[in-house]
Amino acid sequence: MPPPPGDNGPRDGIYHAMLTVLDAQAGRVEQAKANATKAVRLLANPNGDGQFYARGVAQQELGNYDLALADFDKAIQLNPQRAIVYYSRGLAYSSKGDSDRAVAEYDKAIQLNPKLAGAYSARGRIYSAKGDYKRALADFDKAINLTPQRAYDYRFRGEVYAEKGEHDRAIADFNKAIELNPKWKDAYYHRGNSYYRKGDRDSAIADFSKALELDSKDADGYHLRAILYAEKGEHDRAIDDYSKAIELNPRLATAYQNRGEAYSVKRDYDRAIPDFDKAIQLDPKLADAYVYRGYAYFVKGDSERAMADFDKGIQLNPQVTPAYYYRGSLHSSKGDYDLAIADFDKLVQLAPERMLGHAYFNRGIAHAKKGDHDRALADFDRVIKLKPRNAAPYISRGDSYSSKGEYGRAIADYSEAIRLEPASAPAYQNRAKAYEKLGESIKAQADREKAAELEKQQTKP
Repeated sequence: MPPPPGDNGPRDGIYHAMLTVLDAQAGRVEQAKANATKAVRLLANPNGDGQFYARGVAQQELGNYDLALADFDKAIQLNPQRAIVYYSRGLAYSSKGDSDRAVAEYDKAIQLNPKLAGAYSARGRIYSAKGDYKRALADFDKAINLTPQRAYDYRFRGEVYAEKGEHDRAIADFNKAIELNPKWKDAYYHRGNSYYRKGDRDSAIADFSKALELDSKDADGYHLRAILYAEKGEHDRAIDDYSKAIELNPRLATAYQNRGEAYSVKRDYDRAIPDFDKAIQLDPKLADAYVYRGYAYFVKGDSERAMADFDKGIQLNPQVTPAYYYRGSLHSSKGDYDLAIADFDKLVQLAPERMLGHAYFNRGIAHAKKGDHDRALADFDRVIKLKPRNAAPYISRGDSYSSKGEYGRAIADYSEAIRLEPASAPAYQNRAKAYEKLGESIKAQADREKAAELEKQQTKP
């Protein structure tokens, strides 16, 4: 840019308003605000549409949207043919949350100047936020066609593709955004998110790591990377990143919760519980923190505190499925089988398919403990259908058949369990009892000896 006019008046005010725009686009937040403040001071008594427009731009940067709108209104009153003013007034309306009026302003700007790329881009962002991806893509396509060197528009279009689940296209756009601006951390985060949603955690971690190289003070970035490490089973790395996130933002409640989960996976419950305590202190409505703390108490044998936490988690979020599983298991351990069955019933309604087997199995055990073996058998049948290579439901179904006196069926189930898991001592023990009931004492004795041999092997240090 040329040097300032030097009149310490309106012309300098316009100059600093222009600097405000350039600084904001480059991410120089403090410089943008300083120039905006100076522009407003120098344009205290604007004269003409250009000066009103410039002051409006400065007021907008300072977050004074109503003052900005008043200046843009005056500029349009003086000169209704300047597309850029309608565009800027649209930005002000958008900042105030009035997206419909913003779109109307962008429409007018485009009508006056069909080559104003920024208006297409801004309108596209509103369409994207409304879920109107077809119109959003059309606007971003137009903006990119008009100004192919603007990294922002590739990122925005990439976000739309990501929302549509078209992650290869999204990644291609984020690649272009990064090519144009290699120091733009947000583009790395968005590309990393698309890699993650494609199942490529390693590439996602690489992108989050690059973003953190660009901004090592980004607490959310460490938190995101920690979540991916945890999903990969790298819990020590996850804990390091959660700890860094907490160091940078000590009020990040979910970071304490997630670090507590990582400690729980490592069975370090004495460290997990204080993290859950802190998460709850910071956000008393964090249902998952209660549930995971309840599990830690359950494992440590503190059933009273565990039950209180499971109850609170469910009260805060009746859809939090692990709470029903843990509370149902706790009810079962206390012999409260009706309460356990009620929780497992709820779990069956809510659980994703991967958890259904656990829900049916534990409900079946509770039915069996109550002596309701027909219902137990129905649940074990469901588990076996879902997980036919799991020995446990065959053993439990065999136990229910034995309790009903159907020893032949019981033996068939124990035999299948042994085929699936040859080192299962309980399967041999229970089959021995069934053989004994049928008078096959030799087979029963052989199974008892095999069970004893397996138990001895399993108890060796």
